[in-house]
Amino acid sequence: GGSGPADVAVYFDAIIAERYPVEAARAVLRIGGPRPLDRLYGDDEKAMARAFERFDAIIALNAELFLRASRVHRNVHLVPNALDLKAWSPASRKPEDRPFTVGFAASLKSSAEAEVKGFEIAKAAAARAGVRLLLVSKGSGQIPHDRMIPDFYSRIDALVAPYGPGREGTSNVIMEALALGIPVVTTVHAGYHGEALVDRKNALICERDEIAFAEALSFLQR
Repeated sequence: GGSGPADVAVYFDAIIAERYPVEAARAVLRIGGPRPLDRLYGDDEKAMARAFERFDAIIALNAELFLRASRVHRNVHLVPNALDLKAWSPASRKPEDRPFTVGFAASLKSSAEAEVKGFEIAKAAAARAGVRLLLVSKGSGQIPHDRMIPDFYSRIDALVAPYGPGREGTSNVIMEALALGIPVVTTVHAGYHGEALVDRKNALICERDEIAFAEALSFLQR
C-alpha cells in the first residue's frame, strides 16, 4: 500500500521486462521460452548480458534456457512449471464411453503459432489414424482453466503435441496430461519435457511428421 518502490519485481518474460520496467529493490526475470530472447537479442550475448545486469536472479524453465542464461548471468536457477498433484491426479478424471479421442490444446492466434505448435500435423495424424481430434484453443470457445479436467482431459485418451523448435519452455498441457495419467505424443522440441521424457517410458517421442504421429496413435489403440 506504500508509494515507494516495490520490494521485488518478478517479470513473466524478457519482452515484458523491456517494455514495462518497474522500480523495485530487487528484480527477478522468468524466461519462459527461447522466442523472446531470440527477438530481443538474437545471438548477441553481450546485448543479453547488458539487459540482464539489472536482475538479481534469473529463472529458466528448461535446461537449454538455463545454459543460455548462465553464459551471461551469475545467478540462474532451473525451475520448470509445477502442478498441485492432489488436484491434478488420475482420480480427477471422469472418462466417458466414447470412441478413441486425442486432444490438441494450444494458442492458434496466428499461422506462425499454429505451425510451431503443429496443428496441421495433429489434424492430419488423427485423420490418418482414424481417431477423433478434440481441439482446445484460445478465443471465444476457450475452456476456462478450472474446467479443463472435466471438459477436455476427461474426454481424451491421448494428448498430441507436435511442437517445433524454438518455442517451448515448460508445456503446461503436457505437464497436466502426464499428471492425469494421459499418454502424451510429442517431439524432442517440447522444451523441458523434450529434455526430460524418455521415449516409450513416460511418453512417445516422435519425428515431427504426420506419419510418425499417426503410427504412435495407432500404437496407443492396441
